[in-house]
Amino acid sequence: MRNWIGVEIDGVLAKYTDDEQIGVPIKNMIDNVKHTIHTGYIDVKILTRRISPEEREIHGEDYILSQIQYIQDFCKKNIGVILPITSHIDKSCTVIWDAKVNQVILNRGVFLQDALDKWSGK
Repeated sequence: MRNWIGVEIDGVLAKYTDDEQIGVPIKNMIDNVKHTIHTGYIDVKILTRRISPEEREIHGEDYILSQIQYIQDFCKKNIGVILPITSHIDKSCTVIWDAKVNQVILNRGVFLQDALDKWSGK
């Protein structure tokens, strides 16, 4: 299995909204995804809680199917291709682009931003 980048749609590829609809595309991140796809070095997937087992349990199958359709339509219109959609990571996921994640240095238990701040003298 090829390595992949997980990209959150809400607040990363599109402006966050409080409803089921997907917000306005964020051009900079759309361009980043297009560039990553174009290089062909790594796959890109939409990583979202919108289709998670928890959401399925709360809202039902029709809700999940509608979310998949919203995401596919968004990808086709703004990225030009329909990306795979998942709600979980596996060993092949090497990077996550998300507005809520704090990266930790592997096997060190240190936040990357703290290490960078210390290194730069902040």
